[in-house]
Amino acid sequence: MKKISIILVLMLISFASFSQQLTHGYRGFIEAGICKGNLPDATVWGPQNANRLNIGTVHGYQFNPRFYLGGGFVNHIYTEGHYSVSLFANIRVDILDKAKTPFVDFRGGHCYGDFEESLDFEGGYLAFSAGYRLNHCNISLGWEGSPMEYAKGKSNNINDWNACHLVANSFLVKFGFDLGSR
Repeated sequence: MKKISIILVLMLISFASFSQQLTHGYRGFIEAGICKGNLPDATVWGPQNANRLNIGTVHGYQFNPRFYLGGGFVNHIYTEGHYSVSLFANIRVDILDKAKTPFVDFRGGHCYGDFEESLDFEGGYLAFSAGYRLNHCNISLGWEGSPMEYAKGKSNNINDWNACHLVANSFLVKFGFDLGSR
């Protein structure tokens, strides 16, 4: 297992080193981040914690030194044990034509989740972030939001519940590794 891990790391490093000279072609990202957000009074049982760990990947095409278009997915692992997966399209703009550059990143797609019976996390997914790329490492700050539908009532009787809709807003801090054409 240790040999396989070392070989995979060496392959990623050699792929990233080779592709550093390209201005167009394949480009991918491996990312991890944390989101901070709360949903006050989301169910009859009280507030839902929307803090989560995000782990995802994005793959696409670098059209020129500044414009990237791709698609990917991110796994949202909530601190309360729930999870959701977002599938999205990604537009990224690198401000400078250099290995060290600020960037902006826009994502839009659909989110699917596994929550308790009274909390359905399915709907659109939007994210915006701005950050800095240092060679093949990225760090960014941003916002992430997904619509959430949940049941809410005045009592614990399921017949008293009504469907309520809100957007799960979160502050996002993201770290990534860039695989590809830069």
